[in-house]
Amino acid sequence: MKRSLVCVVLFAFVCQVAIGAAAYAQEVVDAEGLPWPSEPDEAALLAEPATMEASAAASIASLTPVDLNLWSAESYPPVPGFPAAAWLGPYAYLGGQRMWQYYNGEPTLYYSDFPALWTALEAHIYVYQTAAWDDDYVGFAVGFQPGDTSNPSADYLLIDWKRGTQYFNFGSPSDTPGSTAYIGLAVSNVFGMPTADELWGHVNFDHTSSDLNNGVEELARASTLGNVGWWKAFIKVRLEYTPTKLKVYVNGQPQIDLSGLFGQGRWAFYNFSQPYSTYNWAKAESLPVPVAIDIKPGSYPNAININGHGVIPVAILGSADFDVTWVGRGTLQFGGMAVNVKGNGVPQCSIEDVSGPEGVPDGWDDLVCQFVDNPDVWMPGEGVATLTGTLLADYGGVSFEASDEITVVP
Repeated sequence: MKRSLVCVVLFAFVCQVAIGAAAYAQEVVDAEGLPWPSEPDEAALLAEPATMEASAAASIASLTPVDLNLWSAESYPPVPGFPAAAWLGPYAYLGGQRMWQYYNGEPTLYYSDFPALWTALEAHIYVYQTAAWDDDYVGFAVGFQPGDTSNPSADYLLIDWKRGTQYFNFGSPSDTPGSTAYIGLAVSNVFGMPTADELWGHVNFDHTSSDLNNGVEELARASTLGNVGWWKAFIKVRLEYTPTKLKVYVNGQPQIDLSGLFGQGRWAFYNFSQPYSTYNWAKAESLPVPVAIDIKPGSYPNAININGHGVIPVAILGSADFDVTWVGRGTLQFGGMAVNVKGNGVPQCSIEDVSGPEGVPDGWDDLVCQFVDNPDVWMPGEGVATLTGTLLADYGGVSFEASDEITVVP
């Protein structure tokens, strides 16, 4: 996910507000009955926590729970005057799981045991009521690799949410200049080994302790929450991640739609200087791979003769959301038939632009593979035929399938 390759698609760009400003919209309740985006009455939250938690947990009951016992903690170097981070849990409660980040401490992550590509993650963030409220960062990361907090080649996306705008200088060993963290939800590219000052303000300092190869670059702010702090309620966040997209939803509302070229990595909860933070009922689901095919490209109907002679061409169609170079060619099967293999042992496939309205190329590369015909596969008549395959490991290694109409003739 190199910075030069990232382009940002925003539903609407919301400007940052002045230091110390807090913007909360008029009280609105979303479809789940959760606050959107203003704050409920604190006394009501304390009086009826079970009702509120049960409602939040039920809102993602249809997804597959993840085992937070298999996740791992990793933190950036401690900063002066702040305790080390402390991830506590997971705690089973009301049929779900909960991880606490207990202290007002260093930038820290709690990362998944499974890869993030082609998955969606949902969880509820909740910061518990305390005698003295803090207003710092909660959030997530994606594309994070174990060891990235000390990896000069780290390159991942950070989705963090600040409750209030605040300038701070963390001092040695984070001896870069101080920076201002702005209120609101944003997504940034973290690369190399940034200092706490750089993570705090989403900046990239050119400094003796952190050159331009180590820092943070903010890429986008949320469409309506870009200058709104998190509020005191169970807030459902859904994140979807593919090799070309990161999408973020808050309580069902689209907030970030980021396009780019993104690599493999893990999901993570993120926390920076925000005590009593919980990450609740983490659940995940697989995302469909957007594959389409065209049998015998350039012809219609797609007629197949039951003679067992030659090969049948099938095109896997490229698009803005699917690059055909992601495909593991040796894994392809069409109607149970394998790709024809040339004398050098290489699958007989070529990259061409064969699709588009009325046969006119559409500008996206397609992968055309030749499959060895087998008359035992076909029955006369009209129907559909299905191609299956697997993506290369660097692009998720997941299986996919796609179908197209055929007409089988004797």
